[in-house]
Amino acid sequence: MTAPLAQPAHSRSAGALRLVNRICPICGSTLDAIATVCPMDGARAVVDRSGTVLAGRFLLDRLIGTGGMDSSVWEARQLSVERRVAIKILPQVDPESIRRFARGAHVASNLNHPNVNTVHDYGETDDGHLYLVLEHLVGAMLTRFLRRGPLPLERSLKLTLQLLKALDHVHGCGFVHRDVKPDNLFITKVNDDAFFLKLVDFGIARHIDSGSPNDYDPFKVKVTQQHQICGTPEYMAPEQIIGGALDARADLYSVGVTLFRCLTGQLPFEDENRYDLYQAKLQEAPKRLKDALPSGEFPDALEQVVAMALSRTPERRFQTAQQMAYAIERLLETIAANQLHQRSLLNLGQATDQQIDVIAPQSTLVQRSGAPTDDAQSNLNTEESVALSATETIVGSAEAVIVPPAARVVAPAADAAGPLPAEPEPTMAAPLASAAPTTTQPTGVSTPVFLVTLVAFAAMLLLWLLDVGS
Repeated sequence: MTAPLAQPAHSRSAGALRLVNRICPICGSTLDAIATVCPMDGARAVVDRSGTVLAGRFLLDRLIGTGGMDSSVWEARQLSVERRVAIKILPQVDPESIRRFARGAHVASNLNHPNVNTVHDYGETDDGHLYLVLEHLVGAMLTRFLRRGPLPLERSLKLTLQLLKALDHVHGCGFVHRDVKPDNLFITKVNDDAFFLKLVDFGIARHIDSGSPNDYDPFKVKVTQQHQICGTPEYMAPEQIIGGALDARADLYSVGVTLFRCLTGQLPFEDENRYDLYQAKLQEAPKRLKDALPSGEFPDALEQVVAMALSRTPERRFQTAQQMAYAIERLLETIAANQLHQRSLLNLGQATDQQIDVIAPQSTLVQRSGAPTDDAQSNLNTEESVALSATETIVGSAEAVIVPPAARVVAPAADAAGPLPAEPEPTMAAPLASAAPTTTQPTGVSTPVFLVTLVAFAAMLLLWLLDVGS
């Protein structure tokens, strides 16, 4: 098999022009300088820059992968401070792409948050290639994990919470990402957290629009196939599809789509025809989690959180990343409380079995000695009462951690056609139930035991008084 031909890549060395080999980002094979794809796996060939020094400061070690706009990503070393970095290199591109790159680099370099990939530097090489110096990460994009199927509920919520914290910082700095999706969410390990999320790729990020977010009506807009948009269609908000003014709520819609995919392995809207996909987003309600994955167990509160994030109009979504993060935190607390309740019930069952094992042998000993005396029967009743009291105390503690059903978020599962009421600050009818359990103090000796003791004491007192009187 012969690889397609391309214009040879060149580099200057000692004033001479020489050809530079290419490499495959998948298998690592070295290819001819004129190859454009690898004959083994069909991957796009990349000019081999390993061993070269970029901008006089960064020594390129090895190719990590490739990205959009024919970019390549390299593991490198910043010579001045001996720091490991990742460098994204773009080929010579048109002026519009250069402007977009510069805008994204400027946005990212002004951000400083643990869940945002740090940009150390950016610039242009002498031969006209753009480069971006990034924090070096070890891991994989979220997309790779989703290829195996849906993620567990708790893990999906925790990743979403990290994403919302990152976006809260981005929006607070006056920017909107515009391309939130699993392909731009990097999963790495930080300390003991093996699923630490980093938001990456601010290539199409921009300042939040100052115009009114109500410049469109999703029930009247008709999308033409010639309409130009910027973003990933499956994850874009309706206002982004039609070119409306964008603010933080457009990113929150994308968060809702990402969470939907994490939980179900599917998208709320799916259509191979892009025009039909746009029309569905503008006119139809998204699927419910339960409809997308009937075998899944999704709390009603979670269904409504996702439905609110995927509302067609920005006014009916969460208004800030902080609001949505609060709802996710309440869900996680409720899940933790329910897990504690299940463990308490399990411990209750084990404790009850142990109490039965303790009582049974003593009862057998009494029966073997013939008919039990009054004292033996009294002792047996006392032991059973103590066991019952202990069981009641355990039951009380277990029931104390039961959390009432999570409060429903004030948002319909699907928008109704027609004008929608303005909801500048959507709130929840009540906070999702707190997971902090109340405790029940042990009662010590049970009421029956106390009464028996009191009667015995009264009898002894009566006998003493009769003896004194005589």
